[in-house]
Amino acid sequence: MSSHPRSCVCCGGPLDPNDLRFNYPLPDPVTELPDEEIKSRVAGGPHVFVVEGMGRFLRVLLPIALDDGRRVTFGVFVAVGSQAYEKAREAAGDGEKYLQLTYSGLLANAIEPWGNELLGAEVEVAVLDPRQMAYVVGSEHQALARVFQEQWPASDVLGARAG
Repeated sequence: MSSHPRSCVCCGGPLDPNDLRFNYPLPDPVTELPDEEIKSRVAGGPHVFVVEGMGRFLRVLLPIALDDGRRVTFGVFVAVGSQAYEKAREAAGDGEKYLQLTYSGLLANAIEPWGNELLGAEVEVAVLDPRQMAYVVGSEHQALARVFQEQWPASDVLGARAG
């Protein structure tokens, strides 16, 4: 996972020091492929991947409230079907369409400290700010719904990333 950037990867603007940002570089299933297979089967990046024999992945933002008043936002990947992928691709170049963009998918990263408990959770995604990537805005998955509703110990969520 990449470290907390100093400026927004989308627009280059300054980031809020109370909203820490960390990006997962790839969907978890892709990280399990040997390097040679990644080179031959993976197209796209860094925010959109099409993986031969595996599917399509879009980067989204997943905000988590911390018990110290801050928030951590993870750039994670969601596995999506071809219809959602095309919808997102078409909306990317059209500000009006982008603001209306919503879709569903499956969380494709195991986020610590919850790990595999969240991997594969169905999520709802929507654009909240036209200058940013889409956000995970909800889930009926019991564990992920709890992640959204509660504040979490900063030390548990940030772990080694806190430094």
